[in-house]
Amino acid sequence: QWIAEEELQWALTQFRAQSGTIIVMDPRTGEILAMANSPTFDPNDLSKADMAAVQNTAISAQYEPGSVFKMITAAAALDSGVVTPTQTLTDTGSIAVGQRVIL
Repeated sequence: QWIAEEELQWALTQFRAQSGTIIVMDPRTGEILAMANSPTFDPNDLSKADMAAVQNTAISAQYEPGSVFKMITAAAALDSGVVTPTQTLTDTGSIAVGQRVIL
């Protein structure tokens, strides 16, 4: 847990970000090993807390997972042998699947 919180603070400083979240999961079991959010708050003094910081954004924030999901798609393609690590792919901007075009 401590390492996740330290790495999050490092990344926030490095990239001048206002907020961030880290989740560390065991991929074999799905067990959450660590979860860290920033900004943080003092749970003993909620009267001074920014209400946005009180939310656990790791589990409550909504976002478009497209960029995050790209590595999962790439890993599945490599694992199934559809592509190789040295193969170059060209993105034409769309693909036809049946009678539909996906952009």
